[in-house]
Amino acid sequence: MNIKHPQTNNKPGFTLIELLVVIAIIGILATIATIGLSSVRAKARDSQRVADIKQTQTALEMFYNDNNRYPSASEWASGVLATTTAYGTTTYMAHIPVAANPPDGSCYLTNSFVYTPDTAGRSYQISFCTGGQVANLNTGNKCATPDGILNVDCSNSGNFTDIRDGQVYPWIKIGEQTWMAKNLNVGTMIPNGNSAPGCIDVSGSYEWANFSCQTSTSAIEKYCSGNNPSQCNIYGGLYEWAETLGLPYQCNWRSYDCDSDPNTCTELINEYYAGGGDNCTFPNPEVTPRQGICPNGWHVPSNSDWQALVNYLSVDGHGGAGDLNDVGGKLKEGGTTHWDIESCDDGQTPAATCNSSKFNALPAGYRTFYGNFADPGAYNYLWLSTPSYYDQDENNYFVIYYGPYIMSGTMSYRTYGMSVRCLKN
Repeated sequence: MNIKHPQTNNKPGFTLIELLVVIAIIGILATIATIGLSSVRAKARDSQRVADIKQTQTALEMFYNDNNRYPSASEWASGVLATTTAYGTTTYMAHIPVAANPPDGSCYLTNSFVYTPDTAGRSYQISFCTGGQVANLNTGNKCATPDGILNVDCSNSGNFTDIRDGQVYPWIKIGEQTWMAKNLNVGTMIPNGNSAPGCIDVSGSYEWANFSCQTSTSAIEKYCSGNNPSQCNIYGGLYEWAETLGLPYQCNWRSYDCDSDPNTCTELINEYYAGGGDNCTFPNPEVTPRQGICPNGWHVPSNSDWQALVNYLSVDGHGGAGDLNDVGGKLKEGGTTHWDIESCDDGQTPAATCNSSKFNALPAGYRTFYGNFADPGAYNYLWLSTPSYYDQDENNYFVIYYGPYIMSGTMSYRTYGMSVRCLKN
């Protein structure tokens, strides 16, 4: 009798090693998925932080429009942006947002929204941090101000209120220097066409009486591009050199000896304007910073001050060998809102470095001694305090402009009206 035995399954099963490999692969895939999800969540938190800040800035501007000031620190601490009057309560933001948690990247110590108004209520800073890049905002600490969100720590930027007229000037720390991030705009505008006795042209004559000069000894005077006051609000005022340094008008026509005594720039008599003793001798700006028309605590930059800025920005990332031609792009406000062409479209400066210094140079152009306005939208001419030695009617200035050669130092007539950018003492 034939007896059938049950067939045995001879297919091999998973070995221990194979099981361990499968488990390891599953673990790796799970880790990758977790990391990917974590990255997505981190980006979402960063986007939320930036969106919350922008929404808060909108509420702050609404508050300012109604109250002519920004909220105090105690008003912010209440958690609500609102004002109450006899007519009722206006709420601008029912709940002031807080930074999304948990912190990301290097923000574990600064993952909060820190609001700091200035004492006059004319400006504010909100310090916050993102763990990654959000649009054009880099990783790390940020500073939100009425002028926008800056890619800097609030300790490296801020706003200064000039007590002479209440104007607010943003400032930015670049290397070891602290610069105003806006051209000076102090003084009373002088319109073209008003005769101003004492005005002289480069020939030394008084025949050009159909235009104005900055001759007042009791008030600061300025020109506005196109004879339009609104242009001064954008580009700042245009000043003659003597006005810039706080010297009498006649000092525009002096030669200066700053070599024989390194501490003093002594006025010399010259052929264009006979005489002397017009109080044109002043301390050498290379030794003693010249305040001029800048606010207290600030001064008109000297040649060496400007060169220090150029040297710092001429290195890539401010830490390695770079290209001097990049400096202009790093100083110029980006876009075509104010510049005739894209301010960094010079064929040399990478777009990513455009205005990386946050100096915000704007093309104010200049005013000639004939009363004409030239180069608005294309050039920013900035006076320097150091006089050009022995040149009786010209002085050093620096120009930032578009094109392949984006910065240059040269000399111009002191009676030209040009921009002033103040440097902190």
